[in-house]
Amino acid sequence: MRCLALVALLPFAAHADGLCDFDGYTDGTHPWDVAIHAGPSLDSAVIGVAPRAAQGSDYEGFGADFSVVEMKDGWARIANLQDADGNHFKTEGWIDGAYVQFVPQTEVAFAVPDQTGPVVWSGSDPFSNALLDCHGEWALIRFDLVDTDGQVWLASGQQIGWVRGICASQTTTCDGLIGDRHPK
Repeated sequence: MRCLALVALLPFAAHADGLCDFDGYTDGTHPWDVAIHAGPSLDSAVIGVAPRAAQGSDYEGFGADFSVVEMKDGWARIANLQDADGNHFKTEGWIDGAYVQFVPQTEVAFAVPDQTGPVVWSGSDPFSNALLDCHGEWALIRFDLVDTDGQVWLASGQQIGWVRGICASQTTTCDGLIGDRHPK
């Protein structure tokens, strides 16, 4: 199924080089651990898990923070791993892009990682549910469309587009960070 999804993304991935320059985090609220793999596949060895805050701690529900340095076949290579308390871990490896969380603070998604490219969506801060690829500060994401109350618009479904202005903080909303704004 992943192969079919990636074939459908080919027009979006034409300008991607897979090298990333932004941060992300894992969601610490789900009941399973996010496995860190030695390579970009489920078949590769599991070399660790992304740390998450302990139950009852001030950071309960927080996952691991990290730098996203590369994407390959829907997998993110992560580095600079740390937990919510700021403890650093030497583990570097690959996690499924569906587990990479961040908030794109943008009003526009593009067909290519270039603000002069075709706009595929405009609205208000899309909710990313999977990182698919990257190019520097740009992230190719699959995202849900949400209304002003934070409810997903099921009828609208999901979109795919390139965004930037990524907020990777679990504790703030990154006020002042600005991605792209509605075209005039």
